[in-house]
Amino acid sequence: MRKAVALAGIDRNFCFHALRHTYASALVRRGATLNTIADQLGHVNTVQVMRTYGHLAPCSRASEIRQLAPSIDDGVAVSASHQAEALRQIRAKFTGEHV
Repeated sequence: MRKAVALAGIDRNFCFHALRHTYASALVRRGATLNTIADQLGHVNTVQVMRTYGHLAPCSRASEIRQLAPSIDDGVAVSASHQAEALRQIRAKFTGEHV
């Protein structure tokens, strides 16, 4: 590993464990299930995978939905962020907060 890191010109402190994180992150971003990732990493369940890589999952949800349901009209598939913004604006009207 040290020789490969040196030949690649990567920081010499780069370790094999970083490759493990890169691999798992790539799987999450490409839509692999947490069960699959846990299995690949040798975990007995998805708890640690969710704690470590769960924040990456939202970016793959939209892609997964487009793959699983491509016939859904984009106008119907409104993102949660748009809905959340609409709710913030409604709440601001009632509370007098600035949005």
